[in-house]
Amino acid sequence: MVKTALDRRQLPWGYRFEHFLALMLPVLWLSLLVGHYAPGAFSVVILVDLFLVALFLAVTQCIKYFDDEYTDVAGVLLGCFLIGPLITMMVYSLVGLIRGEQNGSLLTLMGAYFVTTLVMMLALQGIHGGMDLVLMMQVGLVMKMLSLCAVFSGWFLSGFWRPLNA
Repeated sequence: MVKTALDRRQLPWGYRFEHFLALMLPVLWLSLLVGHYAPGAFSVVILVDLFLVALFLAVTQCIKYFDDEYTDVAGVLLGCFLIGPLITMMVYSLVGLIRGEQNGSLLTLMGAYFVTTLVMMLALQGIHGGMDLVLMMQVGLVMKMLSLCAVFSGWFLSGFWRPLNA
């Protein structure tokens, strides 16, 4: 069992990403079904998807665990609350380039946040009675903070599925 865990940590990134997609694509498919048949559950579906994206990214080791990469998380969350997630990630990327050190797991996680949110909004756009995409993107500060908390809590809880010798 220990040898299996050691071999798991040394798998190539493409193989780990393939495992992530194998876990996440059925979840996204079920989410689209739920969004189609119960459009009122749109916000809950997106929160669950964002939680599972972060969890599966870390569990399949596409990104590092939260325990290894927790620096800058508080600053990014505070920035997302004050000025929004997109501007915060642009500023964080610029600061990381200047500093010469970036948290790759945090950037990947926020990229997954943007991609998942955009894909779900595009896929569910026609379901909500022709709601404009721009209106759906402006869901409000509370929903943005809940979705960011779902992403970071999924990343945080991924440490429970850490291999035995990690």
